[in-house]
Amino acid sequence: SSSRLEVFDVLPFLLPHDIDVFCLDFAGSGISQGDYVTLGHSEEKDLSVVIRYLRKSGLASSIALWGRSMGASTAVIRASKDRCLAGCVLDSPFRDLRGIAQDLIGHSLPLPQWVIDMGVETIRQEVHKRAGFDPDEVQPIRSAPKARCPAMFGVAIDDDFVLPRHSKELHDAWGGACALRSFHG
Repeated sequence: SSSRLEVFDVLPFLLPHDIDVFCLDFAGSGISQGDYVTLGHSEEKDLSVVIRYLRKSGLASSIALWGRSMGASTAVIRASKDRCLAGCVLDSPFRDLRGIAQDLIGHSLPLPQWVIDMGVETIRQEVHKRAGFDPDEVQPIRSAPKARCPAMFGVAIDDDFVLPRHSKELHDAWGGACALRSFHG
């Protein structure tokens, strides 16, 4: 999973332009506490608290979001609710959790769709029981049309975890100006 340390890759490009950077590890990621990653469900609420803090502090004149995978999907959900964001950079976001689960199982095991659906449903019920949220509620694809800030979508052509179609579908659904760039890696 990703962590806030990944920001070190982009700092050389941002800091010379006087762009300040605030980064965080969501609960269950990096060095943060927490037992579960909710892949956007709780993370969006945490992100909202951080954005509110930055705005109240007076230290940020504008706020843009950058995220990879879960962080990018969380940013999509947040952007649909926050009309004051300056923009989003979204690296390999997923469109919905069920789709990711189906892709991963289908890619790993050549099974009939009904078996995959049954397995995904079992996982959904177990996650709901243990972590207290329904993974089917995490659907950035439903949030994307409500987002209005400019967005740059990045997609790794050879990504076998979040398939490129997820970024493409989110890009196509985005409610504001956006661009899609493909890369290797």
